[in-house]
Amino acid sequence: MIDRIIEVANKHGKAAGINADDVATCTKWIDRGFRMIAYSSDLRLIANGLSDGVAKTRAHLAG
Repeated sequence: MIDRIIEVANKHGKAAGINADDVATCTKWIDRGFRMIAYSSDLRLIANGLSDGVAKTRAHLAG
């Protein structure tokens, strides 16, 4: 079905789009023919940034 979506979008001069949560998935979809990628979500990006900041702060406190 995904190949069909890409085929129809290209046939009508439209950019096929899809969501992806990481760089590996983005590159996979681009290689398959998608031209519009919605990368992650605002909530996931905030949560990942928060988790990274907490982990680095804890590592610093641990010495």
